Amino acid sequence: MNGEERIALIRKRVLEVLDSCRGYLLADPRLVESLQADVMPPPTSSECEREIGWCAKEGFIAGVYPELGGPVKWKLTDKGRAAL
Repeated sequence: MNGEERIALIRKRVLEVLDSCRGYLLADPRLVESLQADVMPPPTSSECEREIGWCAKEGFIAGVYPELGGPVKWKLTDKGRAAL
């Protein structure tokens, strides 16, 4: 697997994990843990965060930032659902 394939796999897995939540929000640390458990060899935290950020920037996922602090919670957007 080359670098581009690995990136595509991580991005696809981000969408699949959030899709499996069926509309519920998933906290950032849990999303990273899921990616590290599902992708082999496990991606680093920074790889996960970079690809989560890309998915958010491109509109495939959306983050909810709690006003009282805590981790970002992610959800799949309609664009992300369509990409699956």
